[in-house]
Amino acid sequence: AMAGAATDAEAAGARVDSTVDDVTSRTGSMFTKLGSSLSNISPIIGAPFTKLGESFDAAETKCHGFKSVMSTIGGATLLGLGAGLVGAAAAGIHLADSMEQATNKIAANADISQAAAAKIGNALLNLSAGTLYTGQEIATAFAGSAGQLKTLNGSALTAAQSITVMSAATNLAMASGQSLASVTASLSGVLQTFQMGVKNSGQVSDILESASRATGMSVTGMATSLERARAAAGAADPSLSSLSATVLDLQEPGEIGK
Repeated sequence: AMAGAATDAEAAGARVDSTVDDVTSRTGSMFTKLGSSLSNISPIIGAPFTKLGESFDAAETKCHGFKSVMSTIGGATLLGLGAGLVGAAAAGIHLADSMEQATNKIAANADISQAAAAKIGNALLNLSAGTLYTGQEIATAFAGSAGQLKTLNGSALTAAQSITVMSAATNLAMASGQSLASVTASLSGVLQTFQMGVKNSGQVSDILESASRATGMSVTGMATSLERARAAAGAADPSLSSLSATVLDLQEPGEIGK
């Protein structure tokens, strides 16, 4: 009976070891995938998780079993990663708080619900992956012009329309080297002055960049000049394209809008 019990206990132990080893073999992949997903939000948050996954994977190729893997990784590595995870958690909390503040500004300035603002915020967060800006920076820049864009559009922008505007704004800001907030404000101002729908954001962005480069003026300075020129034209109602063409012909910074 004792021999049978010992055999059963040994078998149970083997099953436990097998289960733990199976979990260990999947741990590296789990942390690596988690790190990759979190890095889409912020590299600061995702990096420690990715590193932990790589450590598990590297150890798993050298040995087998949970105890061996943990021994290979080492206490120092785990302590370092632990500190990294704590730092990542703190960064994540700060990022989430900043993003929430930006979303609140969108809701207030566009006079929309928190739920609607959250959809826009999430869309802008996804947009940040292909730019030099964080989701919070893009959302904050958009919030500054949300009210003006709502007036132009006749209603608050949808998440898709917000992406259209901010894709153009981020491209223009990166190309010009000016702040995203100021470029977004200039883009919105020109759209409203010339009564061009938000769907034309990309076109307006291209015109502002071309005219700015040709004259040596800043994007914000060019936008202001074009808006003044449009106001001075009155009933003539020139288009943005025609006025920008005049600017390119003059090639003289500061002449338009006097």
